[in-house]
Amino acid sequence: MSKTTRRTFIRATASALAGAGAMGSTRRVRAEGVSANEKLTIGVIGLRNQGRNDMHRFLDTKQAQVAWVADPDDSVARGNAQEVAKRQGKAPKAVRDFRAMLDAKDVDAVVIATPDHWHAISTILACQAGKDVYVEKPASHNVKEGREMVEAARKHNRVVQVGSHQRSAEHYQQACEYARSGKLGKIAMAKAGVIHERTAIGVKPDCEAPKGVDYDLWLGPAPKRPFNPNRFHYNWHWWWDYGTGEMGNWAAHHLDILMWYLELDYPTAVSASGGTFVFDDREVPDTQIVLYDYPKLTVVWEQRLWTQQGGDGVSGANVYGSDAAMMVDRGGWEVRPDDKKADRAQHKGRTDLKDHVQNFIDCVKSRKRPNADIEDGHRTAVMCHLGNIATRLKRRLVFDGKTETFVGDAEANTYLTREYRKPYELPSV
Repeated sequence: MSKTTRRTFIRATASALAGAGAMGSTRRVRAEGVSANEKLTIGVIGLRNQGRNDMHRFLDTKQAQVAWVADPDDSVARGNAQEVAKRQGKAPKAVRDFRAMLDAKDVDAVVIATPDHWHAISTILACQAGKDVYVEKPASHNVKEGREMVEAARKHNRVVQVGSHQRSAEHYQQACEYARSGKLGKIAMAKAGVIHERTAIGVKPDCEAPKGVDYDLWLGPAPKRPFNPNRFHYNWHWWWDYGTGEMGNWAAHHLDILMWYLELDYPTAVSASGGTFVFDDREVPDTQIVLYDYPKLTVVWEQRLWTQQGGDGVSGANVYGSDAAMMVDRGGWEVRPDDKKADRAQHKGRTDLKDHVQNFIDCVKSRKRPNADIEDGHRTAVMCHLGNIATRLKRRLVFDGKTETFVGDAEANTYLTREYRKPYELPSV
């Protein structure tokens, strides 16, 4: 995999910025952070679905303002700019290419809600430009680029928050304290999963990209291929070139809770079973079980995307101890004692994205590490990548957490990175 610097990356792709505004120097801006009483000025990259939601939650805090919005789809960029104008009284600059905002003096931080395959490049470039970053989960599209994201954040002293917003919910924090209290007894198994009824997307022919869409920019580092609506808005999740399947979509939330609660590092090995057993219109599994090996602990991920039956509390995170079991989801948490005569302890809760956004704003001002720091987000994303790789290769894989590589398996190690289409290569950190 070839690498490139931020300066050469920008120079090599300068033609893509025509009409979007000139790139400035590579200076860092506002490295000291934002003062306590000052509004955070942000640029938002990727504005469909979660990006739009993130943008509005930042505005809801009354402590942020949007100066730039960027999306390869002109209609999406313009529409969101209009929404911002109605809320804050001033329209942000709307561009296709996010790189136009990186050296802007009026941007303190960027919010990244692109498809997964753009997370690393945009995060690293933003860190190198002196911007703090809020990047959606999963942190990365592959293991190698996630580590590079961590290194970029540390080298440039940037606050980088991953959008695992359950970490900022009060009831999840309370459940974490309980899980670590010893009251569950000896914890020998933990399970996370999602039981969800998704719909078929069908099979559609390739066609021309919609007017106003910079499809080459949208593809970025992914291989060049014809436009297809089934690989575009939202449905990109179901193709390996751009997404990470339901593991990157939901396991990045629920497995993250187990990593956090049990203070887990990487497993020693991973095995999996699954595939596209129900839907024939996508690449990623609709059925999947992953087993992670730890000393004296087994961690399980389970997903079924074609039914809502038989959930049994799986759509969330479950911790099983010798004295009690604990279940936690976005509505609250519950403890079920092993003693059948004992009463269950139930605690209702709420999960609000605004809390996570507020944590990021507070950390930008204080320069403290956020609730879902990039190192935590990277570790959880690696868990998702390991599960997907084991599923695709259909064999047990031994993993070395120190080097973040597979042991004695050259083929598996090829899945730890990707070939980056020129000129959209991973910037050198």
